[in-house]
Amino acid sequence: MPNLRQCRDGEQASILKIINLAAQRYHGVIPADCWHEPYMPAESLVAEIAAGVEFWGASIIPFSVRAGATTEAAPPNQGCTGGSAAAVRDQRL
Repeated sequence: MPNLRQCRDGEQASILKIINLAAQRYHGVIPADCWHEPYMPAESLVAEIAAGVEFWGASIIPFSVRAGATTEAAPPNQGCTGGSAAAVRDQRL
């Protein structure tokens, strides 16, 4: 089960990676007049944090992966597909 927590000072690179990868998933859905590369540059993230925006993330406890387990990417707004990751998590070695 993920543990939600506020992101720490040294995690800006990870925050940017997540934001920009997520934006890539929605390329074509995000209006063209709002789209740019990268979707959020580092300077914008620094400015948002300075303005008081808080970023929160999930700490996920690692679990053992059994041979043959796979996960699939979900389409936007549809959450996780299948149940293989949950099945592996529930069958810890």
